[in-house]
Amino acid sequence: MQTGLPHSLHSTTQPAETDRQLWPVWGGALRRWGLSHLAATIVESAGPLNVLLAQVLYFSQPLVQPAVSGKGLAALAQLLDDPQQAAQFAAFLREEERQ
Repeated sequence: MQTGLPHSLHSTTQPAETDRQLWPVWGGALRRWGLSHLAATIVESAGPLNVLLAQVLYFSQPLVQPAVSGKGLAALAQLLDDPQQAAQFAAFLREEERQ
């Protein structure tokens, strides 16, 4: 999928290992807040809106970086920008719910 982003910002179909290491952290936080099922549903069904949200995250990084980890924010933006990666994350959240 081409999003028109420069190659340095465009995600690949395989999440970087460091990005995937953040998934348990995100999943744990979502589970504690009771939002893992809702997050999985949104990530799966938002479709093109995920790409739009990813663009918002890319552009907002300089503004929110003091409050939020830049690495985590970039990883989330990449996840949302890649439909395959988003589907893998949603499956990860659903698998965590079953455990």
